[in-house]
Amino acid sequence: MVNVGFWGRKKGQSYRFFTWSQVSIPVHGPLNLQAGDHTCAETRMTGHVKVTPEQAPAHPQWMSDAGEMEWDIQIDKQVAYHVGYGASKFFRALNAFEMFWHAKGMKNVFGGWLRLNGEEYRVQPDTCYGYADKNRGGDFTFLPGCGCPPMIW
Repeated sequence: MVNVGFWGRKKGQSYRFFTWSQVSIPVHGPLNLQAGDHTCAETRMTGHVKVTPEQAPAHPQWMSDAGEMEWDIQIDKQVAYHVGYGASKFFRALNAFEMFWHAKGMKNVFGGWLRLNGEEYRVQPDTCYGYADKNRGGDFTFLPGCGCPPMIW
């Protein structure tokens, strides 16, 4: 599933769904996720989502507003936060923790373009920045004593 959205007076969000046969996720090597014509790698992401005004009400299970978004965005990960020895290969091999967190992109800057409902926007590194992390493992995190039960989906 790819989810895109935007804020403002004409806010909205749209989803595009893929079967697993349309998805490629390398097990080893750098991030290079592909789903149909969408790509997401460490340094670039591209994609296209379109839901027509007829499709949105006809498919409420899609949870989508009508609209179209297309993008080609470069990613520059400038600052990383490494959690240290606890997430090393040794502890991952032992499956010592329920979940491992890695924030490779504590500060990212983006450049490229985005087209929303026919209107094109320039994505400029001096004004477009964000965050990216990875969570992997067998369960969601749970902090004993915080009064929060583990998430149930």
